[in-house]
This record gives sequence, structure tokens and C-alpha cells, in this order.
Amino acid sequence: MYDPIEYFDEMQILKSEKEKRVKLSKKMKKMVENFFVKQLAAILAGAFLHTISSEDFKEELFDIYITMMSQADKSLASDKEVSAKAQRFAEYIEETTEKTYQKATGNGRFELSRQIGVAMLKEDIPDVINKVLSPERALEIALNETNWIYNYIQHQNIKASGQLTHTWLSQEDERVRPSHAAADGQTVPIDQPFIVGGYQLLFPGDDSLGADIKETILCRCVEV
Repeated sequence: MYDPIEYFDEMQILKSEKEKRVKLSKKMKKMVENFFVKQLAAILAGAFLHTISSEDFKEELFDIYITMMSQADKSLASDKEVSAKAQRFAEYIEETTEKTYQKATGNGRFELSRQIGVAMLKEDIPDVINKVLSPERALEIALNETNWIYNYIQHQNIKASGQLTHTWLSQEDERVRPSHAAADGQTVPIDQPFIVGGYQLLFPGDDSLGADIKETILCRCVEV
């Protein structure tokens, strides 16, 4: 797994931009990690999806995203596209955790003891649940979403500049996924999305038009 300095240092962006992303990703990792600690405590206490609901968790994740965007660019924190992204983020993270929990506790359904909020012992927590609530996953989320935040800011800046087209640039190394290497140099009108791996993306990491996670997760490509 990357550390933030290594990950962002590989991207074709200015040093000052790398420093911003490193700083924000570290803050976001800490916030998500703390959120996961609270979720694990809720599981141990028998409160997970019992006295603390799915919507409660999603609301907290939504707030984390908006807080991070506010620190990156306060003027965009109330943007409707940012709000929509924060909602997708909250739903994806929480639904992944819940599906993992459900699968680990009985064939896609919660065990009766979990449904009525019975506490668990730490040693009873399946490894798959510990993994989905791990610091490593928090880091991956932070790197990925920091990129979305700053790539979105870059996209808005390009549009505001009056530039008529935008271009996709891949990292051009051995870890670039084939679909992103194939998109390298693709130039389209500024109001049109790139076509990457058969999906539409307005900028690297964009998921607003339904791009599969395989085309967005931990992408190091940039838009110019």
C-alpha cells in the first residue's frame, strides 16, 4: 500500500499541488479511521445497525466528505455536484461495510442475536470485518477521495478559464491500467466526458456518470 507522499509524488502535478493532496489525505485518513473505530465499537457493543442506524453512519460519512472539501476549497463545499459525490461516497462506504457484516454473520442475513443488539467479544469479530474497518482501508479511501476532490477543483478551474477542450494524461508507467494508458492524450470539448474503458468520466476519478470503480479507484491520471 502507498503512503501519501509516495502516491502523490508520482502524479504529473505541481509540487505545491502534491503537498496539498498529501496534507488533505492525511487528515481524511485520520477522520475515516476514527469513524471505523467507532463502527467497530458499535459492533462490539451490539449497537451496529441496532441503536445506531445505517442512516446515522451515512450522515457522518457525508459530513466527513463535506469537511474535507471545505478544507480544500470552501467555495465549492456547497456545490450540488460535491453534495451528490458526498452522498455517493457515504452510501458506497457504508453499504460495503454492511454487506461485509451481513455476509460474515449468516448467509446474507443478520443473526438473531445481532438483530436484538447483543454485544460481541473482540475475538469473535471475523477477520473480514476487521479488514473492512482497517487503517489500510481508511488510507486507500483517503488517497482516492483526495484525488477526486482536487481533480474536481481542477476541472472547475479549467472550465472557468474559458478553455475549450480538456485532455487526459496518464502516468505512463508500468502500473497504469490498460484502459487509462489507451486514453492518454485523449482530447475532447470541455463540456464532454472522456471515454475510458467504455465509461464516461469528466475527469480522472469521476464517478458521476456511472463509471465502474475499476476505472476510478486510485487513479493517478490528470486532466489538463
